[in-house]
Amino acid sequence: MLMQRFPDFLTEFERTVLAYMLQVDSEETRVLREQLASSSLESRDHNGYGFFTNFKVDSGSALCERANFELANVTAVLSGQLCGFILFVRDGKIEFLEGSPLGGDEWPSPEKIETVSGFQSC
Repeated sequence: MLMQRFPDFLTEFERTVLAYMLQVDSEETRVLREQLASSSLESRDHNGYGFFTNFKVDSGSALCERANFELANVTAVLSGQLCGFILFVRDGKIEFLEGSPLGGDEWPSPEKIETVSGFQSC
């Protein structure tokens, strides 16, 4: 797996999921890893069922050639609960990470990572 720099505001499971999503070495994932490394937290919203981590990407960051897409189909087992994750890219920049339980009624607590699997769309 490639060495990646992560901002301090990310939680342990967010780091693990994003590392998995961005592990393939391509021009697109290189741009996304660079954006992520220099990003800041715009907001983190929990609604009881899932969460949205919203990123603020530096205005001087390189942009992805594809403007709007998602890296999806990544799952993780957190505290026995299967959860799905999607990274949204808009206007060539990382916009937000969404997580929600798959088949459950609420977000697991604690957020203990057991496994991460799936594939990305790059």
